[in-house]
Amino acid sequence: MSSPHFRIEHAGNCLLCTLRGKWSLAVDIQYLAALAEETKRKKGQAYFVIADIRTWQPPEAALLEKVVSPLQFDSRNQQGEFWLEDEYTRADYIAQNLKPMKNASLVRSRAASELLIFVRKNCLDSTYKGVAKWLQNNNYLLECELGDIYA
Repeated sequence: MSSPHFRIEHAGNCLLCTLRGKWSLAVDIQYLAALAEETKRKKGQAYFVIADIRTWQPPEAALLEKVVSPLQFDSRNQQGEFWLEDEYTRADYIAQNLKPMKNASLVRSRAASELLIFVRKNCLDSTYKGVAKWLQNNNYLLECELGDIYA
């Protein structure tokens, strides 16, 4: 398992979030603060959140309840959210406690192809190439991380 880390990038009208590793409460709080700042920058603009959370393990639910129950962000301009998961992802508690989004819904899948279909269908045309490149880069990095585990 990789060390806990995150990245937030932009592609067109999407925030691209990469979350990896087993997180402590401190890492979770750092990520939530960074995401809150990024969503503030989108004020007045429609946007989507796309999260690659393969291999991500959030802090235990009991710890999260003390800090982020329920999770709250200003999502007035958020148009949708997509989580790309794998068999290691432990995010059910987070999904169940997300504050309902006014204009959006959460889509969860283990298929990268479904992510690209979601982007093609919902996001700006100019966004697709940026998301595809981000996904390709994440796939490569994930293969390297998993290769290190089994080497």
